[in-house]
Amino acid sequence: FKEAKYHFEQAGDRANAIAPVTNMADLSFLRGQLPAAAHAYEQAIQMIQAIDLSDASYELTRLADLELTQGRIREAHQHIEKSMESLHGEAALPMSNALAVSGELAQVEGNLGAARDTLNRSLKIGQNLGDLTLVAQIQTEIASVAIAEGRPEQAEHDIRQAIAQFEK
Repeated sequence: FKEAKYHFEQAGDRANAIAPVTNMADLSFLRGQLPAAAHAYEQAIQMIQAIDLSDASYELTRLADLELTQGRIREAHQHIEKSMESLHGEAALPMSNALAVSGELAQVEGNLGAARDTLNRSLKIGQNLGDLTLVAQIQTEIASVAIAEGRPEQAEHDIRQAIAQFEK
């Protein structure tokens, strides 16, 4: 990814140089290298803003997710709100991802009703897209909310649905 970024920059293709930076951020996040991931997401957002691209929703959502992982709730809220503001009606997958992070934030804050509602909105978008992995991931989050609400039977039902989706 570093080499790809270098070649895009050498070719003067600033827009395509963003993707390798975002990919490096995603890899760092998955590897648990949170400070490096945060730095790379912020770098990608700055690159997007520097060339006046309007859609940094993916990077903002991932940064919010990272901040939630770190327990930085206020910052996560700020970034997820910016992400959702930048999305347009035709951006179904990015909106579903942003709603999922927003639902997780609501759950962490103890607002279980809002968490469930937000996650269900995200689930509906994922189902409409036919994205089985996204659907399964969101069903897992919905099961987590059901557990927090003291509804273990519902959680079991939700998690069994998620398992079936993951198996597909």
